[in-house]
Amino acid sequence: PGENDINLIVNSLDLQNKEFRNYMMEFKNCKFYEIDFQKSVWNIPANRMKTGIIHRVPLTNQVIELLEKTQ
Repeated sequence: PGENDINLIVNSLDLQNKEFRNYMMEFKNCKFYEIDFQKSVWNIPANRMKTGIIHRVPLTNQVIELLEKTQ
């Protein structure tokens, strides 16, 4: 997603998803290929994580819907 898309998504979110809220800064580096739309999961690549392990962040239906609109 582009920067304007990210701002739209972040500003539109119901930030009930605590785990997603924790990764909002990282979300600006998100690429569409990292999103598993069918499983509603964002797979953050290991090379961007301090632990060096891929991290899976569950996404709400609201986030998925917004991402689908910007894709």
